[in-house]
Amino acid sequence: MFHLLHFYRREQLFTPLLAVVLCASLYPTDVLAAPVAVVIDGPSELISYRHNKLARELNELTRDTSSQINFPKTPTHVGNHTLASARAQLRAALKNPKTRVIIGFGYFVGVAAAQIKPYPRKPILLPYGAPALQRLPRDGAASGRRNLTYLTGFLDVKRDLKAFREVIRDDPVSFLVDARIHTAMQKIAEPSALPSGANMRLVPTPPTAKDALKALGPKTRAVYLPINFRMGFAETEKLIQGLNERKIPSYAGMGPEWVEKGAFVTLVHPDRVTERFRRVALRLRDILAGEPLESMTTAFPQHAELFINMATARKIGVYPSFNLMTEARLLEPEKKEAQLHLSLSEAINEACQNNPAYRATMEELKAATAELRESRGQLLPRLDTSGSFTWLDPDATTSFGNAERTLSWGIQAQQILYSPLAIQAYLAQRHSVSSVEKNRVRARLDLILEVIQSFLQVLRARAVESLNRTNLKSIRTNRALAELRVEIGTSGVQDIARWDISLAGGRVDTISASARRNQAEIDLNRIMNTELERSFVPILPTSEAETLLIDPALMPFVRDIYSFKIFRGFMAKEALDNAPELAELNAQIKAQERLISGYTQQLYIPTLGAFGDITHILSRSGANSSSAVIEGFPPRDDFTWQFGANLSFTLFDDSRYGTLSRLRRTRSQLQLQWQNVANTIEQRVRSALHQAGASIAAVGLRRDAVKAARINLQAVSSAYREGTDTIITLVDAQNQTLQAEINAANALYTFLDDYAQAERASGRFVMFLESEERQSFISRLQAYAKEMTTNDGNTL
Repeated sequence: MFHLLHFYRREQLFTPLLAVVLCASLYPTDVLAAPVAVVIDGPSELISYRHNKLARELNELTRDTSSQINFPKTPTHVGNHTLASARAQLRAALKNPKTRVIIGFGYFVGVAAAQIKPYPRKPILLPYGAPALQRLPRDGAASGRRNLTYLTGFLDVKRDLKAFREVIRDDPVSFLVDARIHTAMQKIAEPSALPSGANMRLVPTPPTAKDALKALGPKTRAVYLPINFRMGFAETEKLIQGLNERKIPSYAGMGPEWVEKGAFVTLVHPDRVTERFRRVALRLRDILAGEPLESMTTAFPQHAELFINMATARKIGVYPSFNLMTEARLLEPEKKEAQLHLSLSEAINEACQNNPAYRATMEELKAATAELRESRGQLLPRLDTSGSFTWLDPDATTSFGNAERTLSWGIQAQQILYSPLAIQAYLAQRHSVSSVEKNRVRARLDLILEVIQSFLQVLRARAVESLNRTNLKSIRTNRALAELRVEIGTSGVQDIARWDISLAGGRVDTISASARRNQAEIDLNRIMNTELERSFVPILPTSEAETLLIDPALMPFVRDIYSFKIFRGFMAKEALDNAPELAELNAQIKAQERLISGYTQQLYIPTLGAFGDITHILSRSGANSSSAVIEGFPPRDDFTWQFGANLSFTLFDDSRYGTLSRLRRTRSQLQLQWQNVANTIEQRVRSALHQAGASIAAVGLRRDAVKAARINLQAVSSAYREGTDTIITLVDAQNQTLQAEINAANALYTFLDDYAQAERASGRFVMFLESEERQSFISRLQAYAKEMTTNDGNTL
């Protein structure tokens, strides 16, 4: 049976299904239970981490199945970080009759696997491979060698160095390489292996941080930290700390977890580590099931994303350019106060408290209230008090005249008993206060609309910025795929150049989107009258985004044509009942009517008033101050009073008729203005709702376009990876997807903006009413819909 299987595999006349059947008959136990050997360069924390990572992925792969892969808890064959020991350990694993598959980790194991002759009869799988560096065989996108496969991505110095130099804008870069593989790594420092204009020197590095820092020397300007299997995690952290203390920027070839621990920058995405070992686990399962290794693809495109540690940037005094910061994921940004999370309702409340234009209307209302008090003062008693001191010429006094010096005080009172004009003026002023109050309500609604529109603009800008950032990541991923295709000979360098063009354009678009987001945030902060560049995170509703402004109970009324027609009619009716513009005009009309009534009554009704005063002479002195009684005259009285009433009536004053005519014309003007405003408000409500109806339809259509664009992009991406489609098609598909996603975001926020304008025209924002008011609004709407349905004979 084994010879028959070998013949079929050699002649490639079997199918995967046949292989599984034959293997099942060959081994009475489950084929996946066959032992796996793990060969590594030598003791290494990094290799142990990767070994455990693969074990976890294998457990996940077989968790819901009855089959288990017999994967060792620790490596079975451990070398001493030399090529000779790697060869010996690999041969030992191959000679073990119980071993079915060999997993290899490390530079030397990869070199040993490439050098084995004749081809081994047991499959060898390398999770990390560098074809050029380790001289691994390659036939197109596969190894082309029986029983040997690997995944590329062991080292990509050219790509990493290009990104690093973009950040630090400096040369040369010192590449720390394990002293034991220094000679083998010479090729990566050759000019042909580096980006154009780059200068890199290899520095043999012992496995301790102290010796590595010493080996760098005092003139080192930048350091590339590649994977060093002999240097432990603790020593690597010490090395990074030492570089930061010497203000030397570092690139972490090991991944972003080391940027989190203090390295300056990396281009390696952590998700690709998980995806790599997930793919290794799947490949191991396929190998154990009998799949041929020589045709398994070795390509593993890198998902590149720039990570920058800004705390390290501040420590070493090296800052990336603005366009890179826009693209990169920034770790440890400058520490500020806890970032504000701002909801729309919180933004509205803050604006209503602090906005100077709205506060000015509050002051206007207070001024109008003060004017009302002035008018009321004309109808209330007026009470004055006075005191006087007189000193007369002694020669001018007589025996019965005033004393030479007199000190007195008195109280005077006045009261209008009836005045038609004063009464009506007071009542008119009350309506004027009401008018100013309605103007404040209108200003509040305008402010709320302004906040909503600005808040939506922030959300729109953030969404577009996020989409552009995601697009940049996709471009970098596709560029890495293009580099891989160039490497295996299925594409040309023009693909890389095309992605570089897309990358530059994507950066421009991302920077512009970031600027628009900053501008939108500044505008919202201006409306709230706070620090203009205050940072905040807008809070979105946890359910559908439409519920940011629309009560869920209203959604059924905007989903179909008939319900939407009823909703428009109801909103128009509510607008005429509640619009502050109409209420303000009503108050002004009533004020004019009061003034007209007052001036009309004043033509034939007099003004009646009362007055009185009390005078008390405190003292008299000097000439003629004697209080003696003169015969024939009453004695002097130091306390006197008087009381009286007056009546006044203007017989003729033509200006009063002119005033009446002006007031009547003003009233007519206001009445016509009311009718015009009512028509305008109803038109605004209905038009805005029609626009919102079109907008909500566009939301659904734009979302459908996004789904179609993503399906197309996925298909084109797969075809491009397989070499059956061109880069032009992929770039177009990616741009089309980005534009579809931006259009979908714009459609959503355009709909919300249109609906907000409709609610503003109606005179209220339902989502921001008190619970009882909102429920009352919904009940009125449902009653109106029921009435209209009954009248029309239709059903909702």
